[in-house]
Amino acid sequence: MYSCHSHHIEPEINILTITTIYDCINIGGEWINEVMNFDNAAKAMELLYSINTVSWNTRMLNAIDATGIGL
Repeated sequence: MYSCHSHHIEPEINILTITTIYDCINIGGEWINEVMNFDNAAKAMELLYSINTVSWNTRMLNAIDATGIGL
């Protein structure tokens, strides 16, 4: 559930064209893992509990964007 975080995205760069870790690094961004993820059983249980009780919509959008390793 990694995503690209950049404090400065140039206006000529279309955010939709950033699909891989390499695209992110090329624009000067950082490839950062979300706090809640499925990387181990404890984090997965925490994420599932959060989905069931509090904020399912943002977690769902993060999961939809996770298409593969490095993507």
